[in-house]
Amino acid sequence: MKELHFYKNNKSKNREVFKASVVILIAFLIFALQTSLIINIVATVFLAAGLYLIYRALKSKNTVTVSSEGIYSSVNGMGLIRWEHIKAFEIKNAFNARVLVVHVYDTGKLLDEMKMIPKHLMRTNIKTLGSAVIIPESEFELPLEEAKMKIENYKISCQ
Repeated sequence: MKELHFYKNNKSKNREVFKASVVILIAFLIFALQTSLIINIVATVFLAAGLYLIYRALKSKNTVTVSSEGIYSSVNGMGLIRWEHIKAFEIKNAFNARVLVVHVYDTGKLLDEMKMIPKHLMRTNIKTLGSAVIIPESEFELPLEEAKMKIENYKISCQ
């Protein structure tokens, strides 16, 4: 079956471009107001960071991929969550945003397969959301309900 690819939504992209533009503006203000070499080096770092953030925001790279193996996302270094781990999906409100909660059969087994930093980040989701695996709504260019339905249908077709 053909893979599903989801992309960051436009509202989130626009927010990232705005933040990066502010960083670039700060860099130019520092250049204009200072003559110190150290301060100019700091401004150059701000400028480079701002340009990189704009490039990353505008780059059309998929944020979530659904394949016959499972769901892949780079959110918090999540990586691939295989279908064999996935029990169900649920939409919840958390941290002033909506998220797709991916309920898994054995959280301990799943986390054992993760690297240290993603494992720690994912573990923090368990208390608040009931699952280690979450994908923010901002990672989908379509409404979360529609994305959830497409992913559930894909999972069913892979079984």
